[in-house]
Amino acid sequence: MLMNGLSPHNEGARTINCRGLGTCGTCAVRVLDGRVEPATWTQKERLRLNFPPHGPPTNQKLRLACQVRLCAGQDVTLQKMGGFWGSTDEPAPEPPPFTAPLGPLEFALDRDSWGSRPAGQDNKK
Repeated sequence: MLMNGLSPHNEGARTINCRGLGTCGTCAVRVLDGRVEPATWTQKERLRLNFPPHGPPTNQKLRLACQVRLCAGQDVTLQKMGGFWGSTDEPAPEPPPFTAPLGPLEFALDRDSWGSRPAGQDNKK
């Protein structure tokens, strides 16, 4: 999402987040339509989304954007909820476009768990 100018974060979470480690929960989104992989919560999601401010019943249909990948050729509709954690009942307002403050260095640690490529880039050498 970030490489395409979209942010899964609200407010101050755009700068203060775990950088994709799955520990902060600020990138929680609802998957409204389409498929993501893995189809069920990862262990990190299970731990984070069952801990406040997330947790039953607000965690229903939530996924951590940093822990899922879009399925090739699939359209996916995501909804970001309001608040720092994305855990309110109201949808978040449309965020401004994301720009990487550090340029390409912003994604130096973003590695796809299925290979060695940065998330969102081809695996071609």
